[in-house]
Amino acid sequence: MTAAPIRLAVLGDPLRFTLSPALHRAGLQALGLEGESEAIREAPSGFAERLGALERAGYLGASLTHPLKEAALDHLARVSAAARRARSVNTVGFSTQGRWGESTDGVGFLDFLESVRRPVAGRDVVLLGGGGAARSLALALLEAGARTVRAS
Repeated sequence: MTAAPIRLAVLGDPLRFTLSPALHRAGLQALGLEGESEAIREAPSGFAERLGALERAGYLGASLTHPLKEAALDHLARVSAAARRARSVNTVGFSTQGRWGESTDGVGFLDFLESVRRPVAGRDVVLLGGGGAARSLALALLEAGARTVRAS
């Protein structure tokens, strides 16, 4: 018996520049899994209903972007400590234990810095921007030993 294709989405507004569906599909393909991903324009006012609709439709999860990263906190059964501290969720999953949320922005950025051999420890960092991703990055940078992190 073949498993049903995995269904994923990215939610937010605007989405004209998002690469998330292509990244989701590439990740699924690299794992040898069949699936699809779509970009769905959503505002905070319809977010709770959209999450319910995706869950009922059998989606595995969704990536979140502006303006939903902080709004997600009120609609999830479980949220990681990092996401709660940053007040920013960029990944939502649906499970039998309820909806869960995580922030991968900070750890993903640290992985990138490591891959290009840019150590963080002891450095002064200036972040451009101040949204949910910036909050997640700031916390991850401080936890990785940055001396200071300043938003600009």
